[in-house]
Amino acid sequence: MRHGPRDRDLAAVFEADGEASREIVICDRRPGARYSRRRSKAARAGGLLGRLKRKATTGAASFAQELDLLPAIRAEAVNVLDDCPAARAPGRKREIEHRSRAPTNNPSYLHCLLVARREASHKHAVPDLFDMELRALRRERAARMGPELFLLERAFADCLERIELQDRRFERALMIGCPDPAWPERLRIVVGHVDVRDPGPLFAAAGEGEVIVEDAWEPPSQTYDLVIAIGTLDTVNSLPIALRLIGYAMKADALLIGVISGGETLPQLRSAMRAADALAGGASAHVHPRIEPSALPALLSEAGFARPVVDVDRVQVSYLSMDRLIGDLRSMGATNVLRSRAAPLGRAQHKAAVRAFAEAGDGERTTETFEILHFAAWIPGKELMPR
Repeated sequence: MRHGPRDRDLAAVFEADGEASREIVICDRRPGARYSRRRSKAARAGGLLGRLKRKATTGAASFAQELDLLPAIRAEAVNVLDDCPAARAPGRKREIEHRSRAPTNNPSYLHCLLVARREASHKHAVPDLFDMELRALRRERAARMGPELFLLERAFADCLERIELQDRRFERALMIGCPDPAWPERLRIVVGHVDVRDPGPLFAAAGEGEVIVEDAWEPPSQTYDLVIAIGTLDTVNSLPIALRLIGYAMKADALLIGVISGGETLPQLRSAMRAADALAGGASAHVHPRIEPSALPALLSEAGFARPVVDVDRVQVSYLSMDRLIGDLRSMGATNVLRSRAAPLGRAQHKAAVRAFAEAGDGERTTETFEILHFAAWIPGKELMPR
């Protein structure tokens, strides 16, 4: 059952352990002020480099719930209660596979993809970490339930504010991730035309757009002067390829701006899952790949972007129970989509997790943290990029 405002308290900015909730990592961004785009000497990134392959997944209806925010940045997956995929899964899966399959007869696109794959290669092949069909089904279910937008709306509003600070009007934008069909119209305040792409067919249709798998699509060449990506790049199997393909679609002097989940997301829920694992006498494979905020600029630079910046927004939300948090994650389409997932928790393990989550609170509510990483970068061009 969905919960009301009394079940969840959200404050714009919280402080914990004497540290401000919004922590500047790369750029100096103060509320209401233009944030700088200083070049950062970030460490080279690694660990999110995957092969480009797509295999149909069978037995989707048997998957149990595995939770984490969006979920892929320095996070641990958990599996609690029943989290069956959407109805009509086989038909939807065929639709997703058909619509996301990229043609291979474009020489420029093939060159771009080959370059990205070469730069993303490892000595040993890395298997796909995320199940793209299951990711789409999770977003399908969220769309039918009515998506929970309090975090995503915060992220979109922040990106829109940053875009409005630019001393230019954009001609054509690409929006990747659109759980709210009102977002494209709001973006048209600063851009003439908006194309929508979303991993979930229902979200894509509501935004009058198309389905996308970000590291397996054929982008139009040099089409967009603005790309905004909200909350989906966390769960692609090859982020370098996804960034390279996005860059291929962008004009010179174009702006990429977006949001992904950070590594400090859901610490209380992850701790509760460790308590459940301890009861079973062992640890499950719950760890996702990690991207530190300082690594994102390097990933963007290697994909051909210039002047990348990253900063962190930590949002604290109090919950009456772990199940209320789980409900929000389902409504965000944010439960776990790892290809290899642990078995569901037993009843005793679930009780242990619920108890641990409650004990982390004040006796009535438990405060959970959502870490949001904001990033921006430019495609180099002849024009002077705004500072």
